[in-house]
Amino acid sequence: ENRKSISVPRGGSTPRGSSSRRSVKSKRGTEKLRVAIRIRPLDSESDNGAFVAEQSAKAILELDSDDQNVLSTWSFDHVFDGTCPTNEVYMEVGESLVESGLEGHNGTLFAYGQTASGKTHTLMGSREEPGIVPLAISGVFDAISQAMYSKIIVRVSYIEVYNEDLRDLLSEDDPSSGRLKIVEDPQTGPWVRDALHEVAPSAEDCLNLFEFGEQQRSYGSTSMNDHSSRSHVLFRMTIKRGFSTNDTTDDTHDWETDNNTATRVSVLNFVDLAGSERLKKTGATGQVLKEANAINKSLMTLGSVISKLSEGDGGHIPYRDSKLTHLLSTSLGGNSFTTMVACISPHLSDREESNNTLRYATRAGKITTDGSVNAMGNMDAFLALHQEEIANLKSNLAQYETDLSLKDIEVDELRSELAYQAETITNSSIAQTNSTNELSNEERDMYIQEIAQLKKELEEERSKVRLSQSAPSKTPGTTPPPGTELGNDDG
Repeated sequence: ENRKSISVPRGGSTPRGSSSRRSVKSKRGTEKLRVAIRIRPLDSESDNGAFVAEQSAKAILELDSDDQNVLSTWSFDHVFDGTCPTNEVYMEVGESLVESGLEGHNGTLFAYGQTASGKTHTLMGSREEPGIVPLAISGVFDAISQAMYSKIIVRVSYIEVYNEDLRDLLSEDDPSSGRLKIVEDPQTGPWVRDALHEVAPSAEDCLNLFEFGEQQRSYGSTSMNDHSSRSHVLFRMTIKRGFSTNDTTDDTHDWETDNNTATRVSVLNFVDLAGSERLKKTGATGQVLKEANAINKSLMTLGSVISKLSEGDGGHIPYRDSKLTHLLSTSLGGNSFTTMVACISPHLSDREESNNTLRYATRAGKITTDGSVNAMGNMDAFLALHQEEIANLKSNLAQYETDLSLKDIEVDELRSELAYQAETITNSSIAQTNSTNELSNEERDMYIQEIAQLKKELEEERSKVRLSQSAPSKTPGTTPPPGTELGNDDG
């Protein structure tokens, strides 16, 4: 009943800002992707661990299994040992992200690590110990309640990537109907069309939506984890803030579509990545094996994206090689402040996997993102701020029209040359006819070869004319200049 009372139109018809508005990005500057490492507790206090956290030095220490000497050290932005509660992790890595989101910046926090390393517990938590996502929801609505000159709307979506298919976890219908597609939004990045984007009027409503989606997630059992997530999930909060000194309790005014209301739109993404799995250790078979292969493949693509971004050479980034990396493209290399929480197991038997996670996190820490405030002003403000851009567009259009005129001249020149070649061949043919009886065999062969060559040149010129005439219409204004075509959808 709670869900029905707050449901809104599906993603395609959910308001995403007035069409007469334009986004104005206010830069805060580039920033490194921030990395936090969390070590899960040892299952037995009598066991010696392979890793410990020195929080005062922000370092992870790898220990020798025999004498517990330090073998290597790893430095990160934050480190948390097995005794650190989740609310402390949230205060260090989640609270600032929420604050940035309320200021108008996009933010992403995602958990990475091998299966059974504590990722889902860190993000989702439990009734006894709430995770980062429930704590962030409370933080957002606590801030909203203190806003004096703002009207704020929060919309929520919850998407699962299962075996490279997108599923809407907030849908009461079959979430695996396969109708969902990823489309681009220049302001907030990739989003999923036709997925539900529910309005959450309060923290309680938002938590109800989150818990409903959690119940629909794909879980399974392996020899390493009795409650193993079999998919990647993305919980997104879209925050739209309108600034107004009028009475904020007046709901009769539609400020979302009012061009005179200055607004900001931002998104907060919380991503729980399924754990990487070594099939020999998980004992996966059947459907669980198929899921494991899909998980490992998408994580491999994510690793490739992170490696290329960390190199910073401006080369091609294969975001669209998987649904996961496409959804995370803005978070990893665009307009977003992003934090990775990498979870590792301290057990000696997991040393290799934990080292892989630490190396993965180190590469991710080299990535830079560019956070900007997504401010939306009225049309007058937009035109005032973008006069230079408008002038450049007019100049480009004039150049395009000039290029079209030059192209028409080239076509006329080809036609003239074609006529000349045709006349030359005709005259040669007449000359041959009139003098054939007077020519020797050697002279006749020479003329025949010349005529064949001229015919070949004629055919080449005709081909050029046909190619020019088959090009798009040369009427100025009817063909968009190169590079201005609309973007396409990507399933």
